[in-house]
Amino acid sequence: MVQQPPAAIVGIGATEFSKFSGRSELRLALEACTAALADAGVAPRDVDGLVTFGMDNNDEQAVARNLGIDALTFFARTSAGGGGGPGTVTLASMAIATGKASTGICYRAMNERSQQRFGQPSGYGGGPVTSFAIDTSWTAPFGMATPASFMAQSARRYMHQYGATSEDFGRQAVIQRSYANKNPNAYFHDHPLTLDDHQASRTIADPLRLFDCCQESDGAVALVLTGADRAGHLRQPPVAVLGAAMGIGPQQHGMATVYRDDIATAEETRVTGDQLWEQSGLALVPRGPGASPDRGGLREGVCGKRQSGAKAGRQEFDKCLAYLREGDVLVAVKLDRFGRSTKHLIQVAEDLEARGVGLRCLDQPIDTTTPLKELVFTILAAIGEFERALIFERTADGLVSGWGLSQRQHG
Repeated sequence: MVQQPPAAIVGIGATEFSKFSGRSELRLALEACTAALADAGVAPRDVDGLVTFGMDNNDEQAVARNLGIDALTFFARTSAGGGGGPGTVTLASMAIATGKASTGICYRAMNERSQQRFGQPSGYGGGPVTSFAIDTSWTAPFGMATPASFMAQSARRYMHQYGATSEDFGRQAVIQRSYANKNPNAYFHDHPLTLDDHQASRTIADPLRLFDCCQESDGAVALVLTGADRAGHLRQPPVAVLGAAMGIGPQQHGMATVYRDDIATAEETRVTGDQLWEQSGLALVPRGPGASPDRGGLREGVCGKRQSGAKAGRQEFDKCLAYLREGDVLVAVKLDRFGRSTKHLIQVAEDLEARGVGLRCLDQPIDTTTPLKELVFTILAAIGEFERALIFERTADGLVSGWGLSQRQHG
């Protein structure tokens, strides 16, 4: 049984994002924290926990003193850079769950464009002999000195192993930019990105292009977390932390390791993901005839099975369509292969629209041997925000398999 989430996010704060903030990183941190507290309706004196990144330049004492926090009972840091964000939520949630803190702030502030650019190689050597220096001594001299160059070998291997293309990477960049277009505070709020833009951008570290890389910006962000018992009485609707995890995979070496048998797979994400599945209560349960429709969670099941012959495949296809309900999203792989004819395909689309079912199409076929967990990212990229979705693929032999996705409902 999944227990009541012990913590919830109740406030979010951020500065503007720019190429030159014109102020110190400490001031950026304080502005973001103050905005998050105001958003939550929480006073600084009620905060007793602070969490940030190991590489953040703002000491907890300075942040607490300048915010007006009376007493800190918990403060901690997590390693990593861009991947460290979930770690801060993990630590804050643990502190609240164990009673080490009642209300905490997760913060990160940096002048990452005007002060130190991670996208440009920094000097290696000449300093103390740390474990990091030893690790990078095997890679930095050969060009692996920036995040893009770290990930390039894995990206190239992924393309070779799974048949992905630069255009596939570009589609994800376009989706991410669309999120920025919806956020007035985003640096590229007024600058949409097309797949053609992505493909025309210069190569940074083959096969990664400019728009495969994130922005280098000055700015700060902060989250306020508190216990579930208090969260419902504050200014904003709380967002329950259903799961929070950190993870390091086998033979981990920086952002992308080259010491594994399969360098196309990020094992650390599997370590983290498995924890999140278990903690969150998003469960893998059967879907289809005889399945329980009310258990919630992320649900998997074969709605159709491999068939020999086109007629049997069409029958399984129609059977799957019958499971769809209003508000569902049908994600079709190679949509043109589903219809018995163009006329039939149009009829299917019209029927789905009349029933309130959304329709999306993936351009690339899905490897049916891939576990569901690894397909979720691809599916979400295709349909965006969703409640439930059904995805299946037909081959010449008929319907191969299907998956049902459901976003767990709360409250």
